[in-house]
Amino acid sequence: MSKSRAQCEGFEFDSELVWADWKPGIKYVKHIEVQNLNARSMELQYSLPATSEFQTVYPKSRKIAAGALFRLPITFAPVKKKFHEDLVTFKIKDANTFSVHLRATLPEYAINIPKKMNFGFVAVNDSKSQIFSIRNLSPLETPFSLRIEPPFGANIVEGNLSSKEKRMIGLTFQPQNPGFFCMEVHFDYGQSYERTASMSLCGTAEYPKLSVIACNTLPQSECEDPRSINLGFPVTASGSNSERIIVVENSSKVDAAARVSPISSEVGFTRDQIFRVGLTTVIIRPGQKIDIPVYYQPKETGRDHVGYFKVITSELFGETLVKCTGQSPKVNVQTSVDHLVFDIVQLGQYDQRVLHIQNTCGLPTSYQLVTNASTGKPGVSTKDRQERFGATVFPIMDGSASGIISSGDEIRVVIGFVPPWAGHYHRRLVLLVSNQVGDS
Repeated sequence: MSKSRAQCEGFEFDSELVWADWKPGIKYVKHIEVQNLNARSMELQYSLPATSEFQTVYPKSRKIAAGALFRLPITFAPVKKKFHEDLVTFKIKDANTFSVHLRATLPEYAINIPKKMNFGFVAVNDSKSQIFSIRNLSPLETPFSLRIEPPFGANIVEGNLSSKEKRMIGLTFQPQNPGFFCMEVHFDYGQSYERTASMSLCGTAEYPKLSVIACNTLPQSECEDPRSINLGFPVTASGSNSERIIVVENSSKVDAAARVSPISSEVGFTRDQIFRVGLTTVIIRPGQKIDIPVYYQPKETGRDHVGYFKVITSELFGETLVKCTGQSPKVNVQTSVDHLVFDIVQLGQYDQRVLHIQNTCGLPTSYQLVTNASTGKPGVSTKDRQERFGATVFPIMDGSASGIISSGDEIRVVIGFVPPWAGHYHRRLVLLVSNQVGDS
């Protein structure tokens, strides 16, 4: 234990000696230090302690030089485990006296806890937890008990601390109503819980303020319910998908939770649904916003789709209805004619006709014209054409047999007639179109 110092008539000395950790039957020695701060030598006389537990050398007059330090040994020899107190008095020649107190203390219950804890802002019906340490400052095993009231709570309300033990305790702030809350939590401790330490708890509860808006969609009219959103998707081909974004923004000072609840079978969280929501539950920090992606993924062509889901921002009153609308167009890729008639051709010669493939729907579409031919161009010998076209009587001589045709576009394909021998010929060409129902 550190020593406190005092001064009297130019002498600086220890104001007290304290024995804190001691046992009966053992001798303990400490020293009273007295320093002469005067510019000349001074004579000093001291007295003996009054009790037998404190002893020192026989008193006699001491002459202490200027600036010198005098150390007087004090022996503490306890017999019983009890509080001991005494003093040694010093007499300055031709001046005042001063005393140094001698004390032997018993262990006392003592704990250390923070003076206060601030939980800050917490959403109503939400909770926030913090931890702190309770420390046993004494060598005694110390029982303790907490007295705490809602909206505050603790994970430990009673226990025992061993000597010098430190233990972590969690406190929770869980408000049911908005407002500012402040109260004292009391720690009763000691053998009979006769001592009390207190800590101030405070926190502010408020309702979360979440707003839900849709990006990249048409603005709502003034007559529409502000708690609903129309999420319109662009025309989307079957087998592909398009995306829209819902933004949830937290303008409050507390954490806020939002969750998505589908209310129609077309909406869900997997690829099986027509409308797929990218998140189910999300926590938004104060002053921040989070994007929730929504996907339109039609499975059939020529359909209009509608789905509904709710974004719930508060169990009491906060929810936004989201209406999803999307259209999967009917694919319509056709040929300009349904048959081709060729002129009579001499063996070794060929004839050709032009066929146009037209895309009249609103989306680019893949196609394939199925034949057993290689492409070729006129102007080559009959033998070369026979080798190039093989056994195909009606080869594609110009244009692409497969690819992607843009919306409203038209592709020119030249079909040839190259008979290998005399006779009548007939063949059915097949136009395959992605996602189109019906034959071409």
